[in-house]
Amino acid sequence: MAPPREKIHIDRATANDAAEISALIQRTIRASNADDYDAKVIDALCTAFSPDEVTNQTDHDFVLICMLDSQLAGTAGSTIKETEASGITHHINSLFVDLKYQGQGLGRVLIAEIEKHARAEGAASLTANAALTAEAFYRALGFTAEGHRSEGLGDTIFMRKGLGDKSYSDNSRADCYSV
Repeated sequence: MAPPREKIHIDRATANDAAEISALIQRTIRASNADDYDAKVIDALCTAFSPDEVTNQTDHDFVLICMLDSQLAGTAGSTIKETEASGITHHINSLFVDLKYQGQGLGRVLIAEIEKHARAEGAASLTANAALTAEAFYRALGFTAEGHRSEGLGDTIFMRKGLGDKSYSDNSRADCYSV
C-alpha cells in the first residue's frame, strides 16, 4: 500500500546527506542484488557508493532523497549526458529504496521527479544501466531494453525512455511532490 502523499517529501540531496544515503544504498545492494551478482561485484558496488563517492555525486549530479515520516526511504540520481547523435540525455545512475519501503511506489515517485527535471533541462531521453532485478520496474515506467552490458560492476541492462513532447503520464502522483 502506498503511503499517503503528505507523508512523503522529495528534496535535493546535499553533502550532509551522504553518509545516510551511502548506508541505505549499501544495505539495499547487499539485500536486493545478492541473487544476481557475486560477492565481488556486490563489494565493488558498495565501494562505488561510499560516503565520499555519494558526496561527490551530490556536488556534481542531480541527486534526490525521499523522506517518509522523517526517515530516509529512498534516493535517486541522474547525470546529464550530451552527444551529437542523441542530444541531451539524463542518465539515471542510482535508484535505491530502503527494503522496508519497497513496493510502495517510492521508486516511481523518484523516477518521476528525475524525469520532470530531465524535461526541464531539455533532455530527449532518460537512460539507465538497470540491475537485472530492476528490468521489470523500468519497463513498467516505459523504458525499453537496448542491450546487455557486462562491465566492472556486473551485468546490467541498458534501458532508454524517449521523452518526446508528452508529459509524465504514469500514476505515480509525481505532480504532488516538490523538489
